[in-house]
Amino acid sequence: SIHQRLASAHAKMSDLPATLEEAAKAETYLAQAEQLSPGSFRVTSARQTLFQNRAEAYARNKMWKEAIAANQAIAGILLDMKQRGAPTQSYLDDYAAMLRSLALCYVADGQIQAAVRAGESALEAFGQVAAARALSEDEMQARDDLTSKLPEWRARL
Repeated sequence: SIHQRLASAHAKMSDLPATLEEAAKAETYLAQAEQLSPGSFRVTSARQTLFQNRAEAYARNKMWKEAIAANQAIAGILLDMKQRGAPTQSYLDDYAAMLRSLALCYVADGQIQAAVRAGESALEAFGQVAAARALSEDEMQARDDLTSKLPEWRARL
């Protein structure tokens, strides 16, 4: 919906109030769509995107607990989609990116042990993606960034 696209644009501009306002409007439309097509992957995927917008906006505004909660909601959505038979590659791509985001939010919030777990899981997910296809430049950079940060995080435990 237009509200979902607006929420994404506002998230990229770090405009938290506008992101949340547009996300709430989009959520209303998603609830209606869910009633018309219960269990639709399209609706579930749109809901995931809304949480990604929220997570990004919260992180850009250094609201780590909220960003963590949004990323955890994404994890729940992705797990649900996987259990319902979503395409494996799409799930893995999104899961690896979400875990990396979650790890960075945990570090920023001072939750180092959780960051290490999420970072290790992200590296495993990137490995699964790489086993199926070549990683994009952004994915390689994200993987390499985590690979370099994990030893530092482990030293802080």
